[in-house]
Amino acid sequence: MGFTFEAVDSIGGQMARNRFRFSGKRAMPITIRTPFGGGTHTAEMHADNLENYFVGTPGLRVVTPANPYDAKGMIISAVENNDPVLFMENLKLYRSMKDEIPEGKYTVPLDTAKVVREY
Repeated sequence: MGFTFEAVDSIGGQMARNRFRFSGKRAMPITIRTPFGGGTHTAEMHADNLENYFVGTPGLRVVTPANPYDAKGMIISAVENNDPVLFMENLKLYRSMKDEIPEGKYTVPLDTAKVVREY
C-alpha cells in the first residue's frame, strides 16, 4: 500500500474519473490488489494504512475482505466490475485465517456491506 503514492494521480485522477468524464459511455475495468496494515514487523514502506486517501475518491470502489470466503468472491467481483476497484487485503489476515471455500466460481457483492454484528 505504501507504494500507491507513486500512482495516486493515475488511480484517483484518471481511472476513477473516466466513467464520469465520458458520461458512463466508457468503462474502466481495473482491479488494483494491494496488501495493507501494520503490526506485522515489515519494513516502513510495507505497513501503511492509506485507505483514507482513496475512500473519498468518486468512481473508485475500495473493498477489503474479512475472511477467505469473501476474499475469493470479492476478487472475482472486482475483476468483473466495470469500475476501478482497489482491493485491499489486511497483512495480518493473510496467513492467520483458514476456511473451506467453494471450488466453483461465486461472487460477493461490492456495493453492499455485510452486517455481522449490530451495535
